[in-house]
Amino acid sequence: MADLVKLVVIGLVETKYVDESVYSRDCGFDYLKEVRTKVDLYGRLPSKQFLKISFKQFEGECSSGWCGASWARCDITEVDKLAPLGFTPKDKLSVMLPLKKLDDEWTLPEDVDCGVFKFSECGSDNYYPCGFFKIKYDLFTKSARYMPDRVVYIFQGPSGYGKTYLTSKMTDLDVYETDSTCVLPDVIYADVVVIGNRYHHTLDEVRKRLFENPIVRICTIE
Repeated sequence: MADLVKLVVIGLVETKYVDESVYSRDCGFDYLKEVRTKVDLYGRLPSKQFLKISFKQFEGECSSGWCGASWARCDITEVDKLAPLGFTPKDKLSVMLPLKKLDDEWTLPEDVDCGVFKFSECGSDNYYPCGFFKIKYDLFTKSARYMPDRVVYIFQGPSGYGKTYLTSKMTDLDVYETDSTCVLPDVIYADVVVIGNRYHHTLDEVRKRLFENPIVRICTIE
C-alpha cells in the first residue's frame, strides 16, 4: 500500500473538449459527440515540487457488449509552473493522498476519496464499468481566469510562417489542418484549426462549422 503524502492544493483548471458519449438503444449503441470537461488539480508536495493531477472520463461499451460503460482516468505529472487557475481554494487546503512514485511515474490507486476529489477508475466493477470523478467545488472559488465555454484556436497567415510547427507544440489538443482535405467537414470538432493556403478555405467557412459555437481565438501569423 502506498504511503500517504501531503499535497497542498493550489487550484484547478477546467478544459472543455469534444469526445464521444455512448447511448444504449434497442440492443445497440449510438455514439454522439458532446463537450466534456477535463480537470487539472495543481498541488505542491513537501519537497516544493508542483504536481498536476488530471482527471478525464470517457465512455464505451462493456466487455459483454450488453450496455454502455464509463471509465475515469487520472494522470499525474510533475510541472515547473502553474497554468492560469480557474478555481482557487477558499481557505488553506491540503490533502493526504496515497501517492506512489515508481520509475519517475506518479500513480494513485483505482479508487480514491480524499475530501477534495473522488475518483474511481471503473466504479469497482470491471465487468460493467461505471468509472467517474467528482470535485468538491464548494471548497473553491472561481477566479477571473475561469472560462465557462470551450475555446477553439484558429491559426491563419501566409505559407511558410510556422503555423503547423507552432500548433504541433500545443500538446493534449486535437489539431485539424484545412490543407489535409480539399473539402471541409460538415462539423469541425478540433480544439485547434490551422487554415492553410492550399485550398483557399476562408475563416468564415471554418467558423460556421465549429461544434457547438465555442469561444474562438484567432491567431494571425504575419
